[in-house]
Formats: sequence, structure tokens, C-alpha cells
Amino acid sequence: GGRGPICRCAGRRERLPYIAGADRFDVVFVQRPALPFSAALEQLARWRNPRIIFDVDDAIFVGPDGEERPWRRRAFEEVVAASSHVICGNEYLARITRPISPTTVIPTVVNANYYRPAPGPRKKEGDVVRLGWMGTSSNFGNLELVVPVLRRLLQRFPHLQVQLISDQVFEPLKDVKGVEQIPWRASEEVERLMLWRELNAW
Repeated sequence: GGRGPICRCAGRRERLPYIAGADRFDVVFVQRPALPFSAALEQLARWRNPRIIFDVDDAIFVGPDGEERPWRRRAFEEVVAASSHVICGNEYLARITRPISPTTVIPTVVNANYYRPAPGPRKKEGDVVRLGWMGTSSNFGNLELVVPVLRRLLQRFPHLQVQLISDQVFEPLKDVKGVEQIPWRASEEVERLMLWRELNAW
């Protein structure tokens, strides 16, 4: 709810002692700005220790609607400028960070020890096809973009099933025929992803 940003900022106050003592560490590793609207704490850390590595794999300056937030973009670029090196999960982010700070691209990957595709028979014509989406409710804004397409597909292909797994119900497709919404559980994540692969439903 509306308390989310307040709670996150309060939680990030725990970084203050580490920032004040940044000179005690060989390297300061940052994965997200301590404050979403300012790079002040990272700049303070750089003053204490110039060896800052900023690791980022999400466009954290973009809102749920897919639009950039200028104040987030400014804070993001200031953290990049305060860093001695940046590790990006993709080339899109690297194009932003590279002109500001030395950058290395290391693509985001999954742990192959846990996420293994399950072998299964090829689907036959007429079999049910399951289209799966798994993500947090904070990404619902992106999912909303394809709602019209999903509705048309469900109307056109009666053997299609859409399965949504998240921490909340996705209201735009609530009670829509052919759509199954399942609460996300860590204990079931890998099993469900393997099932999607088995059903050729990527």
C-alpha cells in the first residue's frame, strides 16, 4: 500500500553504519540506491571509500507504467557516477551507464542446479496449451499491456489456458474463463516452471 515507500526508506536506514564505516572494507558493493530519489548516501560512501561497485540488472528508474521517473533516473545516474565500476545485467542498462562509469555486462542467469527443464512428450494438435506468467504484483503494470492480446487469444483458441502466479490477484483478468490465478509460493516455484517447460508452454 501507500506505506511501502516509507517502510523501504526506514529499512534502508540500516545501511548508515556501513556507509559511515565504508573505509573499513576492501570494496563497497551496491545493488540499489539507499534512497530512491537521491544518491547522497552512495556519494558519502564514495568519500569514505572510492572502491564502489554498483551491480544492477533492473531498470529501477522506470515506474510500473513503463515510463521513466526523472527523479529516479537522476538518482540512478548519480549512483553510477559515484561508482568506480558498474556491473549490468543487460546491454540496455549498459548503454546508460557506460558513458558515465566503466561498465561490464554480465547477463542475468538462473541457477541451473535448481531450474532444470523437465523432459516431457511433445504436445499434439488439440492438446491444451498453457501460457504461464510468474512475477510480483509490482510488475502488474507490464502485464496490463498484454491484457487485450490475451483476451483475444483466449477467445480465438479454446484450448489455450493462461496461468498467472503472483503474490496478489491480477484484477484485469480476474474470473476470466481460461485464466487460472495461483498464489506464489517459494516451495512450488521450481516445480511449476518445470511443468510449464514440460507442457511446451514457454
